[in-house]
Amino acid sequence: MATIGEFKPTHTAPGNQLIEDVDSINEKFEEPSNKNLGTTLKDSGDYDPKLQRSLLLKLDLIDRSDIGNAKVAGMTEKLSISSEQYANITSWFQIGYIVFQPVGTLFIRKLRPPFQFSAAMLVWGIITVCIAYAKNYSQVSGLRFLVGCSEAMIQGAFFYLSFWYTYDEMSLRTGIFYSVSALASSFNGLIAYGIEKGLSYSGGHYAWQWIFIIEGILPVGFSFFVAFMLPDIPTRPTFFSKRLFKKEELEYAIKRGRATHNADDAKIRVKQIFITLLRPHFWLLTICYSVTHFSTSSVQNFLPSLIKTLGYTSARAQLFSCICYACAFVTLIIVGYLADRLQQRASLLMICYVVTLVGYILLLAVNNDKVKFAGACLVTAGIYPTVILVIIWTQVVLIGFTRRATALALINSIAQAIGIGGNQAFRNEDNDYRTGKAACVGILCLGVLATALNVMYLKWRNRQKDAQCDSDAANEARLQSWDDLGDDHPDFRYAF
Repeated sequence: MATIGEFKPTHTAPGNQLIEDVDSINEKFEEPSNKNLGTTLKDSGDYDPKLQRSLLLKLDLIDRSDIGNAKVAGMTEKLSISSEQYANITSWFQIGYIVFQPVGTLFIRKLRPPFQFSAAMLVWGIITVCIAYAKNYSQVSGLRFLVGCSEAMIQGAFFYLSFWYTYDEMSLRTGIFYSVSALASSFNGLIAYGIEKGLSYSGGHYAWQWIFIIEGILPVGFSFFVAFMLPDIPTRPTFFSKRLFKKEELEYAIKRGRATHNADDAKIRVKQIFITLLRPHFWLLTICYSVTHFSTSSVQNFLPSLIKTLGYTSARAQLFSCICYACAFVTLIIVGYLADRLQQRASLLMICYVVTLVGYILLLAVNNDKVKFAGACLVTAGIYPTVILVIIWTQVVLIGFTRRATALALINSIAQAIGIGGNQAFRNEDNDYRTGKAACVGILCLGVLATALNVMYLKWRNRQKDAQCDSDAANEARLQSWDDLGDDHPDFRYAF
C-alpha cells in the first residue's frame, strides 16, 4: 500500500452535496465529508475489526470465449468464413469494446453500477443468442461489434470494486471477480463438448448455434439478479443495500472509501484527464496492459483451435481447453492473495509474464504434443493474473476519481486496440500458428521490460518527493485536496 502521511484538509470542494442518507451520516461524524481522505483507517483511529469482518463478509458474497468454441464446433465451415475473416470477427468485438470502454468507466457514478451492469448483461445475452441465427460473415461481424459494446460497459466493475475495497484487499477480490471469467470459459468448453456430443443437430440447430443460445440465455437471467441485488457506491445505498448492510456498516464503508482516496464529492474534472496523459507511469502501465491483452485475446479466441492442432478432435479440443482455463482460475486466486498479502504487484507481474513466455516457447519450439499442451496450460495460468495485477497497480499509483477512471478507461481501450493485433497474428492457421506464437514471445519480453522501467521510474519519483517534502512548494500544495492533486500530492508515495 502507498505510504501516506496524515492529511488534515483545509479545503472542501464547492458543491459538496450528498444524498440524504450520507448527509445524516456526516452530521453524525461532525466532520467534513472528505476528512482523512488518503489516511489509513488505523492512522485515523477509524479502524474497527468487528465492522470490517462483517462488512467484508457481506461484500464477498455479492464472457468472451464462446466465439472460439463455436469456431471449433463448425461455425466457420457452415457460414463459409475464412481464417482471415474469423480474425476480423474477433477484432470487431474489440472495436466495440474500445468505443464504449471510456463511457462505462468515466460515467459509472452517474449511470449507477447496478443498472449499468445489469443492462449490459441483458443486451450482451440477447445479442449473443442472435449470433446463433446469423447467416454470413457480415452479420456475425456486426453482432460481435455490439457484444463488444455491451461487454465494455461491464468492465467498469474493476473500478466499482475500488469504491468498496481498500488497497490491501483489492487484488484478491479482483482476482475472484476475474476468475469467474476463467471459470466461465472453462464451462464454455464443457458446454461446447456436451453440445458436440449430444446436440450436434438437435431441434434444427447445429452445435455452434447451441453454444451461442445457451451461453446467451444465462447472462439474461443473471442480469435481473444484478439489477436488484448489487449495491451501489457506499455513499448512495440502494433499497437492497439498506437492508443488507447495517447503518454502521455503511458508515464504515464510506470511511474505507476515503482511505482509498475516494472523495465523497468526486466528479469528472476535465483538466485531470489531460494531466493523466502526461504521466510516464500511465504509459508504461498502458504498455503492460497492451502486452496482456495481445496475449489474452489470442488465448480467448484461438485456444480450442490451438489445442486441435495437437491432434485432438474438435470435441476433445473443447474438453481439454477446460483444463487450461482451470489453471487460470487457480493462479488468479493465488496471485490475487499474494499481491494483497505481500503488497507486491510488479514482481508478481514479471513472474507471470515469464511463465507465459515459457508456455509460448514450448508451443513454438517443442514437437511433443503433451509438452505443447503443458505449454498451453502455462500460457493461461500465467497471462490471466496479469490482468488483475496491472489493473490494481494502476488504481494504486493513479489516484483521484478522474485520474483513476481515465487511466482505467484509456489503458483498457488502448490495450484492446493492441489486442486486435493479437487476433490478426493468429489469422493464418498454416504451420501451426507459428507467427502468432512468435509475436506473443516478442511482446511478452516487452512487458517484462516495461514493468522494470516503471518500477525504476516510480522509485525515482518517491525519492524526489522525499527530498522536497518540507519545501515551501510542498506545503503550499498541501492546501489543495487529494482529489485535485491526485498522486502529485506531496504526502503520496507510489507502491509497486
